Amino acid sequence: MVTLTSVKRAFYLAVVGAFSLVIGSALASAQSLEDRTISRWLETSVELEPFGEALDGILNEDDEDWERYTTLSEAEYYQLIEAELRAVGLYDDVEQVTSRFSWSSPGHFFRTGERIGLAMQAYFAREMMAEMPPEQAAMLADFLDPAVGDVPNDDINVIERNWDTILAFIEAQGYLDDDY
Repeated sequence: MVTLTSVKRAFYLAVVGAFSLVIGSALASAQSLEDRTISRWLETSVELEPFGEALDGILNEDDEDWERYTTLSEAEYYQLIEAELRAVGLYDDVEQVTSRFSWSSPGHFFRTGERIGLAMQAYFAREMMAEMPPEQAAMLADFLDPAVGDVPNDDINVIERNWDTILAFIEAQGYLDDDY
């Protein structure tokens, strides 16, 4: 079961975590997430942890850059991730890890992470709104990124089924520590 404290902290992770950007329309055309995709993404994330700070710098850009990311086609996004990884000298290392876990490219891995982040936000919102009075639920809905409303129910259900695994990952990475 999701607790309010864990929701708050994990919601933060989903919003601004190392691999989470808003992807908007990419969700509409994508196939549903699968349980194995979650596991594979988490396993890959653990392997990429040594590069965490550098990757955060690549993916946590200002608002103007975020808007640019959200409008890119899949191919353009993959090229942008490759260029940014090359610019900081990490492409070969990150590509080696993502390839080992059967991602078609680092961009594919990062885009999947964005999708998982949005699905987590949608899951948290669904759980929280179910326990709120309607006016509070409406306020929360207004606060959420509009892309959260586009997350397919199948993706939300995958997050729910895998919540214990995701929470164990979040805890193991220290994302629930007070100093995070």
